[in-house]
Amino acid sequence: MGLVEVIAAGIVVATSNSLVMVAELFSGSFEFISVVFLYMAARTLRRDKCGLYNYGIGKIENIGSLFVGLFMVVGILILVPETVLRMRHPAQVTGITIWVAVGLAALFLCANARAVAVSRRARRENPAPIVQAYAQIYVVKSLMDSVVFATLIVTLSVHAVWVEYLDAVAAVVIVLIMIYSAWDLIRHAIRDLLDQSLAEPLQLLITKALVTHFDAYSALHEVRSRSSGRAVYIEIFLGFEPSMTIGAVQPVLDDLRDALQAQIPHSTVLVNARASPSLA
Repeated sequence: MGLVEVIAAGIVVATSNSLVMVAELFSGSFEFISVVFLYMAARTLRRDKCGLYNYGIGKIENIGSLFVGLFMVVGILILVPETVLRMRHPAQVTGITIWVAVGLAALFLCANARAVAVSRRARRENPAPIVQAYAQIYVVKSLMDSVVFATLIVTLSVHAVWVEYLDAVAAVVIVLIMIYSAWDLIRHAIRDLLDQSLAEPLQLLITKALVTHFDAYSALHEVRSRSSGRAVYIEIFLGFEPSMTIGAVQPVLDDLRDALQAQIPHSTVLVNARASPSLA
């Protein structure tokens, strides 16, 4: 559907004077590229039956999101000067293909609205990053399609001087939506690609679990955490009395690991024992 929309919008742009259709061309391109990236990530995940890319699947999603966000930035840089020029020199939208564009906008709006409903249902059943990304893409695209459809209807229905500015105003709205979407995609992608530690609420859960088991260990050496897509990885290094045997230490490690994995969804927790610096 995304590729069909790009082709149709490209034909309308070539035969009309509509800036909002240029914005629609870019938004359709973003949707198509985003879906391709997410499909590639989902296909890789489906083929990874042996767990060869446990740490890399999330990176594929993040790299895809980063490229889509950067492509949006390119579109924004192209649209902003065109929008400013159209605001300074308004023009009447012409061409018989505008009537075709109205029908296509209505069709794509219905298709993307249905995709929103399906993706939200899938997200409730499986809140994976890929599914969440699909839902976000279709919500943003439906909002853009609504702006395009309303703009074309008003342009063809109302004959007034202010209507000449409507095309540029609608393009500004779409650019603002693109800016927000690009910022959101790039911000989250860079955060995960740079292996930022977990969010504060999850760190608080780790701290509470360590406090609960405080009397069972003698030193806290190190806590590492990272995320890869929806997967969360936590490593904890604890110090114990040299006199304690493995049989006494292992239940503490297992109990702390099980407690954290029960509280933090999609987490893999490794709790390791080290000699206490003060007693080693």
